[in-house]
Amino acid sequence: MTAAFDRLNRLLNTSRFVRFAIVGGVGFIVDIALLFFAMSVFSLNAYAGRILSLPCAFMATFYLNRAFTFKQTQPTSIGQIGQYFWVKAFGWVINFTIYALLLKTITPPDHVILAVVVSTGITMFVNFLFLSRFVFREQNG
Repeated sequence: MTAAFDRLNRLLNTSRFVRFAIVGGVGFIVDIALLFFAMSVFSLNAYAGRILSLPCAFMATFYLNRAFTFKQTQPTSIGQIGQYFWVKAFGWVINFTIYALLLKTITPPDHVILAVVVSTGITMFVNFLFLSRFVFREQNG
């Protein structure tokens, strides 16, 4: 059992994309939980609820990606948060467009969850490419 944990630890330390996917999983949980909370407590529809849930998931993933995925140690700057915002806004447009198209084509009862899973999965690859190249570049040191 210890060998399996050692292999997992080595993989997490060497694979930035695996760490990114784990952070994305946390963001996904935040997104889904807040979406269904907004739909049930505030009686929002699936569109309005997602507008509330996505920004919360974005902020959670910003801090987790900084610390865990890209291991940034310099202080957070307003510029970096701004860059992250624009990359995530671009990703959000992709995500929400796919989500809305899927809601129109998939029938209930599981259409909301499936639409979130598919739209988030596709957007993950786009976000990783842009975040690793423009927002969380290697630190000079």
